[in-house]
Amino acid sequence: MIGYRGNDRACAIVGMDDPNAIKGEAEPAVREALKRLMISIITDCSCSEFISGMHRGGELLGAELAIELKNEHKIKLWGILSSEEQWVEWTAAEKDRFFSLMEKADYEYRVSDRQTNESRIKQLRIIEEEAGIIIAFRSRENREINAMLARAIKKRKKVYAFDPENAEISSFPELV
Repeated sequence: MIGYRGNDRACAIVGMDDPNAIKGEAEPAVREALKRLMISIITDCSCSEFISGMHRGGELLGAELAIELKNEHKIKLWGILSSEEQWVEWTAAEKDRFFSLMEKADYEYRVSDRQTNESRIKQLRIIEEEAGIIIAFRSRENREINAMLARAIKKRKKVYAFDPENAEISSFPELV
């Protein structure tokens, strides 16, 4: 997959690295809405691969759901990491979840051995190049993600904005 560029059958799930991106009381609704969207993308768009940057919040939730859906659908999960150090400052529980998901992922790709300012930007560029569809956990504050989404829209890729506060999904160009 890496290097294929623009796989119409691949869907990326991106969001800020934020352990509090999905509030506790909203988590069941967010999980259910994201799962429904992913199933729709699998069935309506013939999606066969999901890509996650494996950061805390929406990316890890998306990876978790992709693994759950692997039993029912013939899909694969790519974990594209910004660096080997991506998880170093996480809590023990967050690390356990991350490593459990990475063990179940079909493929792993690391952009860099060390975490730098450029490693997340490179990670997002690779994810954007590889996916034909992108689910973005909404956050107007993240320049890198917003730049990636603008490039994806310019390339006529389908982009969904997912609001973790109310589990609403919309087409991203309507938000720009």
